[in-house]
Parts: sequence; structure tokens; C-alpha cells
Amino acid sequence: MNEELVQLTAPTDTISVDEAAAMLRMDTTDADPLLAGHLLAAREMLESDTGRLFGSRTLRWTIDAWPSCAGELTIPRAPVTAVTSVKYDDADGVEQTLATDDYLVRQRHGLTRITLAAGKSWPTLGDDGQVRIAFTAGESPISEIARRAIVQLAAFWFDNPIGAVSEGYTSMMTRLRVRWL
Repeated sequence: MNEELVQLTAPTDTISVDEAAAMLRMDTTDADPLLAGHLLAAREMLESDTGRLFGSRTLRWTIDAWPSCAGELTIPRAPVTAVTSVKYDDADGVEQTLATDDYLVRQRHGLTRITLAAGKSWPTLGDDGQVRIAFTAGESPISEIARRAIVQLAAFWFDNPIGAVSEGYTSMMTRLRVRWL
């Protein structure tokens, strides 16, 4: 199955430079642009390492097929707070919206799955048809352990521009990681 995940809105509730500077006991603002870049990169790395998103945002997941038979779709990011729409290209190539009565959204083991409602079946897609799922995801507010992991990694990069990640970051990241079943 081919897929694409696109972020449609910027994350909210991110860690500000002022907040990080206070946590790091930094007084100067000369380094604010560098710290801002490190915070962004650290959040993105933590998201990649854990499979979790930190800060609420809207995304669109595009796939080229429904799951087989009565299978389920597992949204590839967590935590999902809302599924906004499930759209698809029908056999005539016309975009349709799957009725919310036709599917169920279930949270299980920290993951969000979309399954068919009883007695329903996945609609037929056109030859080049796609399925597009719009959803909101991201931890908000960001947990304290995630905040500390992001700030710690940003601080580590600040002091070690070409160094590897710290053991403290690795320990916190491991605790936050989504377990894909």
C-alpha cells in the first residue's frame, strides 16, 4: 500500500524559547535563534523516535487502497484526538465522503483504528482512487517528560553541536515510544 502523511497545520502548545531558557537557566537572548532551531529539531526527533506527536495539529493521511475485507486502518500517528473525515475517489473518480455511520473510530493500545460498522463494506475505489483521512493528533498539553526530553536534547545540541544524543534523552524517549502492535 502506498501512503503519504501531510501536516496541514502547525503544532500548537510547543515549547517556547523563553520557557526552555528558563528551564536551562539561560539569561542571554543572543542565542535565542539557535535555541529555537534546536527546540524544533528536538521535537521533530522525539516525534520520529516515539511515533507520537507533541502539540496538536491537523494531518491528512492518503492511501491507495482500503484494507482487505473487514480489515481496519491504523492511523500512523498518535495520539489521535479526532477523525475529521474519511474521503475517497469512487469508481467514477468522483470524491466522496464516507458517512460517519459507516465506520467506527476506536482507540486501542494508544493507537487509533478505523473499522467498518456492522453490516457495512468498504466502497469501491476507482482505478487511480485514493482514500484520504483527515484527523487531529498530538499531545496537548505536552507531558512534562516529553517537555524535558525536548529541552534536554536541545540543550545537549547547544553544548555539543556535533555530538550524539544523550543517555538521558534516550531513556525518556524510550518511555514515551508508541508500541505498534
